[in-house]
Amino acid sequence: MRKSPTWRLLLLMAGVVLGLIAGPGVTAPAAAAEFTPAAAQRLTLEVNSNGSYVVQGRNYKDSVVDVWIVKVSGRDRVVDHQRVSPGGDDAFTIRGWGLVCSETYQAVSYSHKDDWDRSDRERVRCDR
Repeated sequence: MRKSPTWRLLLLMAGVVLGLIAGPGVTAPAAAAEFTPAAAQRLTLEVNSNGSYVVQGRNYKDSVVDVWIVKVSGRDRVVDHQRVSPGGDDAFTIRGWGLVCSETYQAVSYSHKDDWDRSDRERVRCDR
């Protein structure tokens, strides 16, 4: 097994993402069940049949946001990671490519002020 810091960081990030996807598995206390307006989803992922993608984030309050693209079909793994700075409108857009046909992906974000967020899962549908 490799012992380089890069390898350890990759394993740590994979564990964090898997923990985020699995969720805490606990229910909220009864007092928290009172009316709470649902927060608007801040992170969206759009995928195209050619393997390109666009991640859009909005209403972020922190100056730096980490964003991961995670393949969630089969074995979960991070396929891309970017650190972005939301603009004056508290929004950002990330464009990329390289997603594999017939696989399912999800965008995950984290910042200190905004905490964790994730997009809906999107499947790359190929035109063949």
